[in-house]
Amino acid sequence: MDSTPEKITAFDKRLKRQVIGKPHRFLAVVPLGFEQTFVREMQNSVTFHVVGDGKVEFTAKLVEAWKIAAYSRIANRVLMEIAQFTATNFGQLEKHAAEIPWELYLLDERRKACPELAEGTKDERHVHIHVTCKHSRLYHSDAVAERLYKVIEGGSLPLASAAAASSATPSAGSNAARNACFSKPVRWYK
Repeated sequence: MDSTPEKITAFDKRLKRQVIGKPHRFLAVVPLGFEQTFVREMQNSVTFHVVGDGKVEFTAKLVEAWKIAAYSRIANRVLMEIAQFTATNFGQLEKHAAEIPWELYLLDERRKACPELAEGTKDERHVHIHVTCKHSRLYHSDAVAERLYKVIEGGSLPLASAAAASSATPSAGSNAARNACFSKPVRWYK
């Protein structure tokens, strides 16, 4: 029997320190009206906060969240918040999205096993992004998704010049200050 220990890489250490060992914010999605039932069902060291219809938020380490997802008979799914930031234009969106260590959250096994998936179309990609833009200066959801795909895949889109961007956006001119107050923080869930 070979009893040589596995070599722990720097990536494994980063994963353990930043994802597994660190508390994260989670959102449990439950049927409407069952929020308090879910809280009573999951009575443990985690503190739950009902944040809306069918939504219960809590902060925990990844292992505790896995246990909640596995043992809950009420929660439909448990989502982890990866990052939160405010982006009022596409440049800020790309900048903030590029700061997220995507390699820690997204497995790249399918791309290694099947390299042709890396060059696939939007429907063939192993990461699917659903974007909804409401009360946001980033009003074009397909453009937001396209930029996020490029950032996650390691590429970058060329940014438009300031003159071209101001003439192409409906929020340019007198509506710019009014639309700036509608920018919402972006939450990334996995």
